[in-house]
Amino acid sequence: MSKSGKVAACILAKDAETAIGKTIESILPVADFVVVVVDDRSTDNTFQFCNEGLLEDDPDDIRVVFPQFRKWNHSYSDARNFAAKLAERHGADWIISMDHDEDLEPECIDRFKAVLSKPEVDLITCPLFVDPTYGAPAYLHPEFGNCSIVWRNRVYRPAKASFTLRAHEQLAFTDQNYSEVLENIRFFHRGSMTWEKDDYYTALQVLDNVDLPEHPIPATMLAEAAIQSDDPVRAARFLKQIDPDRIQDGPNASRYWIAKGKMSQKAWMMAAINEPPLPRSKIEAARDEALACYLKGRDCNPAEHDAALHAAVVLFSGFVEDHKARAKQAVDILIDVCDRDPSYVVASKILLLYRDFGEPPSGERELFLQKLGHYMKDMANVQTDARLTAEGRESTEPSAVNIERLDEILDGEADGQPAGQVVDFHMGDR
Repeated sequence: MSKSGKVAACILAKDAETAIGKTIESILPVADFVVVVVDDRSTDNTFQFCNEGLLEDDPDDIRVVFPQFRKWNHSYSDARNFAAKLAERHGADWIISMDHDEDLEPECIDRFKAVLSKPEVDLITCPLFVDPTYGAPAYLHPEFGNCSIVWRNRVYRPAKASFTLRAHEQLAFTDQNYSEVLENIRFFHRGSMTWEKDDYYTALQVLDNVDLPEHPIPATMLAEAAIQSDDPVRAARFLKQIDPDRIQDGPNASRYWIAKGKMSQKAWMMAAINEPPLPRSKIEAARDEALACYLKGRDCNPAEHDAALHAAVVLFSGFVEDHKARAKQAVDILIDVCDRDPSYVVASKILLLYRDFGEPPSGERELFLQKLGHYMKDMANVQTDARLTAEGRESTEPSAVNIERLDEILDGEADGQPAGQVVDFHMGDR
């Protein structure tokens, strides 16, 4: 038990017989007991494993495991709230919300215990490392490999909050004067995203958006999908539903501003190639709005480095007259990211590209932008390849398989990539 109450890990499970043991082992050092809610669509022995055979070789290490079946009603929030109520009945003051294929990094155990001992904290939001099927990889973890990060409302006090939304569930607090901390307590997701899963989550998001049109998460994520599909008008419709001043959660606010920045960046790209040419003032206005949005996203959550990355790319590529000063600003942003988080290797790779091709006095701006465009598109292709692999299909075109790969880019043009200045540097879904 922590100094501020009893801790329960609440785990959602479906067909998890072979995976859930590792999940429970990883969280036991910080949890007093475990509640497992088993989806009634499971076809394996998940329930029996949790009820009878879980780590039976070391029963003293298992405090209590409460497995419960529950009928699936297409709401992850309902399932998590059901688990939390069970945990509360057994005296839980803290809930650690998990899926059956997530693990706590062992090196974070002591930091986790320290945060749980703080009575003034109500919510702990943590990074979840996910494989490239969820997004273009920006991190290189020594054990987990190529990955990206999403932020999750991970630990909370059930007396003060419950989950809402069918998918990509978020905590809603009864008292808005709650205390949230963002902690680098790392969890790893061992599952993969497929297009079939993505379609299902999107369907749930559409329903959530119909029921709660002003909620930032479904609207933002539907806007992201529209941007990815080159439909900025539809994206704008979703983003207009949101009042950014009412988003209290830092990671959610950051995600909103990144999506809005991508929409403005798409508008900038379209304005730049429009025929007949649009007034220069309109092109620059779209560019400036994209930059401002990305910088706001970085300020809302300094640990969300994607906003900083996008801001740096706009600074590198969007200014001609004062491009040297803007490039220096971009370099400073990327150096700050590297100092904060050396594992965010995309920042260091872009700095390497700039040093070799763009840095004054010998650097060539057009060549650097061409190389940067190749690299960023390579990273986006990694996500497509990863999803194809997860679904047992082959890639339709060769692309990078590791974010360390710079050889073709440094040595010459990558295959199939157009030359010239690149404006649209999106890195795929998040």
